[in-house]
Amino acid sequence: MQQSSDYILLFPQEIDWEKFTQYHPDEPFSDGVIEFLNALSSVLLKDHRSRMFPDVITFAFFCRRANLIALKERYMQDKLRLGRGILFHIAPSNVPINFGYSLVAGLLAGNANVVRVSGKQFTQVDLIIDHLHELIECGKYDDIASRIVLVRYDHTSDANAYFSSLCDVRVIWGGGYDHCHPASKCTTGT
Repeated sequence: MQQSSDYILLFPQEIDWEKFTQYHPDEPFSDGVIEFLNALSSVLLKDHRSRMFPDVITFAFFCRRANLIALKERYMQDKLRLGRGILFHIAPSNVPINFGYSLVAGLLAGNANVVRVSGKQFTQVDLIIDHLHELIECGKYDDIASRIVLVRYDHTSDANAYFSSLCDVRVIWGGGYDHCHPASKCTTGT
């Protein structure tokens, strides 16, 4: 399928879609993902701007190592498991931080993720994305960062069809068909 150019790439700065689509699933709750999310939690909790947004603080606490290890112990058994591949998430437009939780679930499950964030401008979204960019500057989290793509686009864009053509799984939040481009053949649910 022809690549859509009708979206804004929020993270990373640039993307090689051919390389991105070569992703091989990882094991769920990998040490690298937990370390990355814990680092994100730490920088969010240290940022004084986060205190203005209880939803950002709650998200940061959710991403702490202790919580993630507890989730791992709760959900992982002694079976070999791998992620599904590439997930395409369509986050709701009325819950600013939902994109973050969806992304975290995708990463913890061992997947690469394309997440459409709300078309509405939210300071909380910008704050998290700013810290994602900050974390990858050190080069320590390149492997994890290569599994994250955050985009923004209008509901009339052809981007849904393009991203659907790349993915193995779609995660669609909300209940209306207005999220889907007719060519994407996606279903919706809550």
